[in-house]
Amino acid sequence: MAKFCKTDEKFMTEWSLSKIQTILQNVKKLLTLPSSSTNFELQKLRKCFLGILESFHQEIFKIDQVEQWIPLQFRKDAFEFGEEWCGYGDSIALFNKRYAAMTKEISTSENSVTLQASLELQKRQLQYTAISCMASLLGSPIADSQMTFDVNRLLLWFDALFNTHNEKVVDVARKALLKLLEVNSDSTLVIHEILNKCYTHDPALGNYFIMVNEAYVNGTNFADKYYSPLSLAMFACGSENFSVRAAATRMLEHAENQLYGTNKSSTFVDGICSGSRIIYKRTLFQLSTSFANDHPEEKFNMISQITMLFGVVSTSDARRDLLAVLLPWVQTVELKLTDDEDEVSGNSSGAEDKEIVKAAPKSNSTDRNNSLMVLYNFLEITMKFGHKIQNEVEALWVALGNGGGNGGSNCKVIYDFVVDICLQSKNLELLECCRQVIVSLSSVTSSFNLIDDLIGHLEPKSMIPAEREITYVAFTALTKPDSLPYVADLSAYVEKKSINTIPTLSLCELSVVFLVDLILNPVDSVKEQLPLLLHLSFVLLDHQLPLIQDQACTMVAHLIRQYGDYSDETTRKIVDTLTSHERQKNLWLHIDLITDKNGGRIPESMDLLVRDVKKVLEPNIPNIQKEWSKSAIHWATSCKVMHIASRSFQVFRCLISFLDQSMLRDMLSCLANTVSDENPGIQSFALQILMTLNAITAELYSEQLIDFPQLFWSAVASLNTIHEHEFIEVLSTLSKFISKIDLDSEDTVQCLIATFPPKWED
Repeated sequence: MAKFCKTDEKFMTEWSLSKIQTILQNVKKLLTLPSSSTNFELQKLRKCFLGILESFHQEIFKIDQVEQWIPLQFRKDAFEFGEEWCGYGDSIALFNKRYAAMTKEISTSENSVTLQASLELQKRQLQYTAISCMASLLGSPIADSQMTFDVNRLLLWFDALFNTHNEKVVDVARKALLKLLEVNSDSTLVIHEILNKCYTHDPALGNYFIMVNEAYVNGTNFADKYYSPLSLAMFACGSENFSVRAAATRMLEHAENQLYGTNKSSTFVDGICSGSRIIYKRTLFQLSTSFANDHPEEKFNMISQITMLFGVVSTSDARRDLLAVLLPWVQTVELKLTDDEDEVSGNSSGAEDKEIVKAAPKSNSTDRNNSLMVLYNFLEITMKFGHKIQNEVEALWVALGNGGGNGGSNCKVIYDFVVDICLQSKNLELLECCRQVIVSLSSVTSSFNLIDDLIGHLEPKSMIPAEREITYVAFTALTKPDSLPYVADLSAYVEKKSINTIPTLSLCELSVVFLVDLILNPVDSVKEQLPLLLHLSFVLLDHQLPLIQDQACTMVAHLIRQYGDYSDETTRKIVDTLTSHERQKNLWLHIDLITDKNGGRIPESMDLLVRDVKKVLEPNIPNIQKEWSKSAIHWATSCKVMHIASRSFQVFRCLISFLDQSMLRDMLSCLANTVSDENPGIQSFALQILMTLNAITAELYSEQLIDFPQLFWSAVASLNTIHEHEFIEVLSTLSKFISKIDLDSEDTVQCLIATFPPKWED
């Protein structure tokens, strides 16, 4: 057949082709028998088989009859046979094992030295013949609707060839890859996997990009919908390999001319092809900036494409190059999670209505879908790679936060989105990721004040955990437009991490977690709200979730460092206690409030810590005791979370030094709704109120006490309680009150009579 080919004589008759096909089938069947795999006498037959197959394939390819005479199944089997004997790729272990067996068998022969030399020569000849035949087979389609070559195994073979130092082998591999790209351009699977190989800065694997570029410039149109010559070429412009960068400039110029009819990228060629690393890396960013400014309509497609590639590239350096390409596009984004008409209606409705608006998007809202794609994908990048390229990921969020115009309006949108998904997901890893996002946003210059907004959520009504359904904003699968290559599926990621599920947080608790990370330096608004922050930290020091307890401890440590005297030994002792890994020994437990044998008395450790903190803060903030007391009683009487309210009463008793009518009114209102209740939790809360009234009675002087006759009558009324422990506390309060006032004084008696409740019998 080789002679016919050389003399250009016609031999391609039906009969001759059928005979050759039969011979190839029979020989392959023989060579693939288990008994044949280690038979060194078949070495020449293996080489002959692969050589004939290569020539046969080349000839029938010319007349477009490959599928008739060498079907896909035969080509696939023959390719795998060649891989087993070429010494490269996934079968290298099998290759070595077979030759070891043949060498061992030869060593027992009389002329073993000659045979071993012959085997080594035949081995090398067979290797090259196999590679050449395999390369030829890749000139025909490797997939159809029924079957396909093993693409991963195929690419491992290419990897091995490109990493060899034999330039002849590398050249064969390049040509084979080019033919593969041109012939299989309509195969999404094949093209997708090859394109993924282009996103590497490995010098050897740069051959993938060079061949993709050659195929693209020669007019091949790839079917893979994820293929974007712009993002691929821009990424390649950051390669250490000069040949890759040079090819990238050609791809970029060709793509720009084909897509936009311009050639502005040519001005960056010298910078990209520079031998100086700092120059071509800087030019990469400038190049992306130029395209982002000239073609803002491409921003969401480019962002989707590039963020998808973070999971494809394998090194931190490659991800940094992706960020260099990505950042200029991010800076042009204005996030929009509500339609214009929704925003108008939301401005005129309450907070609850706004939540409904956010959670019920319109399916045709392109801006909304695009904005969610950006946020989803950025969160995925932060979760997966934030610990590896921390500074670069932070720069990504800062760039996004600075966008949107109107003083960085994106910052507020990101913040609302992050808060929403944290309250919904109940996932610790996602919460830690969102902490990174919030810290990054704190660097954004925006009209939106992050710290003030977080402090604004530190109110009793925000302490109630909100059991809300997972909304569209966070996890419902986004209906991905065809124009977007990739949208991260956060729900799937969170489900995989279900081991990190945590109880539902309240908005107040979440705000504390975020706020602690932002107040490392003194801030005016923090100083103004110091009593509130102190109190909230104290009531969370026994929180059952370690993260919140840690943040509460850190908050107290921050505040006394900033506003106390850190040179004072007491200050250092408090900080050491709160930041120690064994701090739990010096704190109170969450369950003590109900199970403590002292019936809910103030834990000794709480009393000591409150007094020490007050002591170190008073020199710089003289009114801290009074303001902290006001904050404590406010939370005690208005927070619906009874554990927080009860702890607030305890903190108030540690600080008690005064009482006013509004404070007493609020306490008595709570008492009226809770005393004698049969619910154990409410009983515990009512007891805290009675203990607090008892402590107030003990603390006030007689001349102060007579100003609060309601205290007397409330104690008398509470004697009707059905619970013994409440009765004992009331009796103690009444005894103290009577012992401190002069009942022989007519003025005192008249004061009590004048304030006798008019509806006592009711």
